[in-house]
Amino acid sequence: MKQKLILMGLLAGSVLPTIGETVVRPIDPIVPIEPVKIISKKDVLEASKMEFRDMDVDYYILDELGGWRVFVDAEPLKGWEHEGYILDYPMSIKGSEILIPLNKTFVCLPPKGNYKPLEINSLYDTNGLTKPVVSKIEISQEEKAEAEKTYALIISGGIAPCANKCK
Repeated sequence: MKQKLILMGLLAGSVLPTIGETVVRPIDPIVPIEPVKIISKKDVLEASKMEFRDMDVDYYILDELGGWRVFVDAEPLKGWEHEGYILDYPMSIKGSEILIPLNKTFVCLPPKGNYKPLEINSLYDTNGLTKPVVSKIEISQEEKAEAEKTYALIISGGIAPCANKCK
């Protein structure tokens, strides 16, 4: 019996650490934390330009609701209903990521919202956002009678399929 207790004591001593002995455990590898890059309007404009290389388009920034939203007017000199895009970007990315749009949506009409010009390349420049002013002309009675018989036929459309809808 005494031999069994001694044997058990030796086994326990070899398995369990003794008092004051340090147990060395493997350390978890340290995972480096990537820096976060805050996205600016300039970053958003540069990324949007990469999407529309070699195209004469206008860029507008929309309301910032949890991310950047850019409206791209793909045919800025055309009137009503033409090609446009909405690009959604995050407000921040990890340092090693490349900034690309989260969504790229085709639209025929710009969405509702507050627009701020980001970069205007069209001939309208920023005057495209102002109302035209037409001076009043006085006409004679004869011209007025003729004008009452004049009608205008407005033809809408073009090659874009979304531009040929009834208005």
